[in-house]
Amino acid sequence: MSRRRASCRKSNLVMYEPSTNPPHQDNINVWSALATTERWISNTLTRLNNGNAGATGGQNPYARKEVSYACEMTDEGAMVIAGIFRRLKDAREMGEIHGKTEEDCLIERGETYEPGTLRQTQVIVIPNCDVMTGNFNVFDKLVQIINQARRNARDYVTDVALEKLDEKVHGAEEAERDWVVSVSCAHLHPKFGKNTPEQVLKEMEEQEEEGEVDLHLQAYKEKREAARRSPYPSLILEVQATPPPNFGNRMAASEQKGRSPSNDKQASKELEVTSQDIQRLEALFGKPAAKKEETNEVNDEDDFYNAIGKAIGGIEEISSCAPMQLAQNWIANACIDDLVSMELCAFTETDAKYVDDGYEFVFTNLAMQASKFLKLEKAAKKAGMRQYMVMPHFLSSSATSFEHFASEVTHIIDALPGLAGNVHVITFHPEHNFPEKRSPTPIFALEWSKL
Repeated sequence: MSRRRASCRKSNLVMYEPSTNPPHQDNINVWSALATTERWISNTLTRLNNGNAGATGGQNPYARKEVSYACEMTDEGAMVIAGIFRRLKDAREMGEIHGKTEEDCLIERGETYEPGTLRQTQVIVIPNCDVMTGNFNVFDKLVQIINQARRNARDYVTDVALEKLDEKVHGAEEAERDWVVSVSCAHLHPKFGKNTPEQVLKEMEEQEEEGEVDLHLQAYKEKREAARRSPYPSLILEVQATPPPNFGNRMAASEQKGRSPSNDKQASKELEVTSQDIQRLEALFGKPAAKKEETNEVNDEDDFYNAIGKAIGGIEEISSCAPMQLAQNWIANACIDDLVSMELCAFTETDAKYVDDGYEFVFTNLAMQASKFLKLEKAAKKAGMRQYMVMPHFLSSSATSFEHFASEVTHIIDALPGLAGNVHVITFHPEHNFPEKRSPTPIFALEWSKL
């Protein structure tokens, strides 16, 4: 088992003494990392509690907070990134499930029911990844890039957002309310705040320019950084789900007060279908069918359905081929891999719709292909290798969002030592700007160069 979760409250921490072993000997590294992190957090909160005893009466509100612990035992940087996005996805789904549960209770119990707010914290310990353990700057840069990528994802046109918009426009009278789910991500590190020699030199130059040094400010910064120096690189994920503001009842009541019976009758008349509307529809469908091309054979049935498609702007065609098969056939026919050996190309498919799920899928495949590529011989590496990821439900209506997603993936890859400059991202989309890259379904490709 690669992961082990331990959840507890601060008032009842689960710790293992060095002389005693946890139940499973194979997972001793997991339990040791979790126990050490739990002990460090407990001792830090205890010192803070004792230091503020006079001001707060010896009670720290964070000591009563529910905290769960998880451990990422992999030593590959790409797999750690995939695990981080998996935890972010789980936190988001937890908040969404809480919102749906509370909405069901609100429907059953009536407006007198007060929906509860969810707020939980999870500590993710990363003890075995040397890339992140030995260098704080790399870990700090990765976390900042991940948070920036999550913020930029708010502007993406996802399939989920379009489905919700369609439900609100053409759906039921009372659409389900969307709760506000937010997931924050902070980090801890054994060398938190320790600058590189270049950064230290820059700070010294700034102090010389200012002329004087604030000793109290320096002491405060040192204490703040020391409070975030955990035994292992760790992430703090906090999910919060709050109900949306309820403005619907007030607006509906005000509209009903100002509505008169005459207005209701006038609105119903406007929605009625008249004989003129029917004649217009008949003319609309019949006009394209009457214009037949002389070169084509006459077929009344085909002309009828073609007329419908031309009159209303086209009807979405449903293909019997799976997205994976469509992508493979298109790549083979378009000769995308002229310079890449087809024997070294791999295809995977996902039904991901959310951005965090898409990141997890991409970096999981990246980690698997990295281990495979390193085992190849030099001659095979020169031939090149590509990984095609078929994503039919991921940003399928916006090529621009798909390109921005690819750019964020490139930024994260460039921050990972050993992969920067060795993996190139290529995208294909039905709405791509270049005709040669217009695929039948969104395809995300990773091309490997010499390592």
